[in-house]
Amino acid sequence: MTGKRWPIVGHRLHEEFPYLEAEVRYAVREYACTAIDIIARRLRLAFLNTYAAHEVLENVVRIMGEELKWSKAECRRQLEEAQTFINREMGQDARMQSVSDVALNLTKEEMQAAKDRFNQLDQERKGHITVNDIRRHFREHGNKIDERLLHELLNEVDLNKNGELELAEFFQLYSGIKQGQIAQNRLVRYLDEMQVEQPSSVSAVTVNRSGGGV
Repeated sequence: MTGKRWPIVGHRLHEEFPYLEAEVRYAVREYACTAIDIIARRLRLAFLNTYAAHEVLENVVRIMGEELKWSKAECRRQLEEAQTFINREMGQDARMQSVSDVALNLTKEEMQAAKDRFNQLDQERKGHITVNDIRRHFREHGNKIDERLLHELLNEVDLNKNGELELAEFFQLYSGIKQGQIAQNRLVRYLDEMQVEQPSSVSAVTVNRSGGGV
């Protein structure tokens, strides 16, 4: 049982999407031959969320390897080719670069609001945020968070991939949202939701652009 309203039975490939391990096995028996075929053409997960597609890849390759009797070398090749496909063909590299290239376009007040939000997580004033800081923030607000999701949230905003979210990256994130170069971000959304639940003196960064907000 999945413990979810949908699907009810089976093992999910990813906590936030309804795709099951059994669907991978079925697709193989319906002549799916590569990991790219599964994540892009059968499940379409690569089109929906590149981060989630990366997260499920190892499991997808493992299942396909069992079904198709792949060697360790073939499993490794399938994994690497699928990772390259997501990064290049699905645009993850381009999206990460576009965020890195965002010019800061925040007012003095917006930068201070972003810094205050950053400091809510960086309580020790280290100058960066780790998964431990995010986990603690969720717990302080009475929210439980899955460990895999926790790492995903940090990975999505950690531009230089050093395992930490630095203040400069946080400014770029908010500037990208304001300018419309970033349509949405899960970490920001969760922080906004927690702030609504427990209002504080820290104001949220405004998102003044046509077409809506975060």
